[in-house]
Amino acid sequence: MIPPDKLPVATRILLNVSGFVRRNWLILLAVAAGLWALLRKFVSGEDMVVRRERLLMRVPGWGRILKGSYVARFAKTFSTLLESGVRVLPALQYAGQATGSRLFADSATEMRREVEHGARIGESMRRTGVFPPLVCELASAGENSGSLPEMMAKAAAFYESDVSRMLDSLSSLIEPVLIVIVGAIVCVLGLAVFGPIMEAVNNPM
Repeated sequence: MIPPDKLPVATRILLNVSGFVRRNWLILLAVAAGLWALLRKFVSGEDMVVRRERLLMRVPGWGRILKGSYVARFAKTFSTLLESGVRVLPALQYAGQATGSRLFADSATEMRREVEHGARIGESMRRTGVFPPLVCELASAGENSGSLPEMMAKAAAFYESDVSRMLDSLSSLIEPVLIVIVGAIVCVLGLAVFGPIMEAVNNPM
C-alpha cells in the first residue's frame, strides 16, 4: 500500500474532500438549506426582483438577449391585442404582464397612467428608460400614422430575430468552453484515480 504522503497531489485532494464531505454531510446539508432559504427571502421582494432584472440586463451578451426577449414579448402582445380590438390602456397593462418581467410590468403600468392623462405612447415609453430607442420611435411613428399595431408587430419581429441570432452566437461560444471544462474535470479525476496505480507500478514495494 502506498503511504498517503506519497500519493499524487490530485489524489490527496480528492480523498481529503470526499472524507470531509462524508464526515460533515449533515452539517453541509443544513448550511446549504439555510443559505438557500436566506437567498430566496432576500431576492423575493419586489424591489430586489426589479434590481436583479436591471443587473442581469447589464450583463454583457446575456443582458441584451434578456432585454430583447422582454421587448419582443411586449411588442408582440401589444400588437396582437390592438389588432383584436382591445383598447390601448388595458392592452398596455396586459402586454407588460405578458413579458414575465416585473421591471417591464411596472413600466407598462407607469405608461398606462401617463397615457390615461393624455401623454403619447412613444414619449411615455421613452421616459421609462427601459425600452430601446428603436421601439420608442416605432411607437411614435405608429401613433402619428395610425398604424401602431403594425409598427409594434415590426418591432416584435425585429427583436425576435435579433434574440434568435444572438442565442445561436452564444451557443457557438459556450460549446467549446464547456468542452474544455469537462475535459479538465475528467483529466483531474483521471489523475486522482490512476495516479496511485501508476505510482505503484513504477515504484513496486
